[in-house]
Amino acid sequence: MFKRYLGLILLVGGLQALLGSVAMASPPVPGSGWEVFGTFNPTNLMPGGKGELNLYVYNTGELPSSPEGATLTDTLPEALEATPPAGCSGTKVVVCHLGEVQPIAEPARLHIPVSVASDASEASSPVDLVSVSGGGASGPAEARVPVVFSTGEASLGFANADAWLTNANGLVDTQAGSHPYELTMVFAPNVHDIPPSQLSAELATGGEPHAIDVNLPPGLVGEPGAVPKCPREQFDAGNEDGEEGCPADTEIGEDYALVPGTFGHFVVFNLVPPPGVAAEFGFDFAGTHTFLDARVRSGGDYGITEHANVPQLGVRFNTVRIWGVPGEHPQNGSGSTRPFLSLPTSCGAPPVFSVEMLGTWQDPGAFAEASFPWHNNRGVPVG
Repeated sequence: MFKRYLGLILLVGGLQALLGSVAMASPPVPGSGWEVFGTFNPTNLMPGGKGELNLYVYNTGELPSSPEGATLTDTLPEALEATPPAGCSGTKVVVCHLGEVQPIAEPARLHIPVSVASDASEASSPVDLVSVSGGGASGPAEARVPVVFSTGEASLGFANADAWLTNANGLVDTQAGSHPYELTMVFAPNVHDIPPSQLSAELATGGEPHAIDVNLPPGLVGEPGAVPKCPREQFDAGNEDGEEGCPADTEIGEDYALVPGTFGHFVVFNLVPPPGVAAEFGFDFAGTHTFLDARVRSGGDYGITEHANVPQLGVRFNTVRIWGVPGEHPQNGSGSTRPFLSLPTSCGAPPVFSVEMLGTWQDPGAFAEASFPWHNNRGVPVG
């Protein structure tokens, strides 16, 4: 009996020590890191025609990359050949040198003209392989950009969509129950026509998205009370930079959008939600107020869905970056260490994100969706 009692004491003591070590674990050391996202324009590349590869490189950490910058390497599928832009070299394997990339700035953008072989097969499903390394980052990033060869226009849908949650060191956060440095969600709708640059791209057949639902994996939750809330009347009084509107301590993230003629940057604020809405965030989208309304998916997995009505401005690409602990970001100004985002507390298979296009301005009944797993910086699904 004594031995069993002693064993129980040792077991409990060991568990307490283990839990204590977890609780006292040091947060990730701030650094820089990479993620990359890409699309082709037009989405459906015509055999014998031309197009453009659009790449967006994100610094996912807390610190700027080193001044010498990073190196981007893009390996095109066999049926494509590039005309390297300034700062790049190669036609089949394109190598580009990036300058310093700030963590709080818009992503670095590259637009690479491509020619399509006349014998490109519409039945094939090749991918474009892109990687980013160096610049003092914690590690490289890799991504696969879908490639579609077709003589027809792209239908309504997403050319690409992705999301990642990262630590202050720039690496993807996979620790159950932890509080990430940042959540990034990015999507681009299908486009058609053959433009000289993405700024003049036309939208896909079916029209402009009217509303978007982003379905977060179950267990990925937010705490709107972690930072102050801005009243609607104050938000309405501000402009896209938040001047004379919401105070800095209500900032929770940033939105970047590509619309014809410009690439915009908009501050996201934590708002006082209207009745019946669990939480609401908002930003001034080029003069149009846009709201992200959160709700719980009842009767299913009880995950969080963010709903947004999309302004009719010809959105070609959009990124939302939400801060995990807003007070740790210099723009917030609150100095609060209360976490805004928390990861699922249970481990298992790679969680899945999905994004849904709910109607267009031209066709209210239109629908399209895309889903993708939680993955590390190399694009490999992780739990």
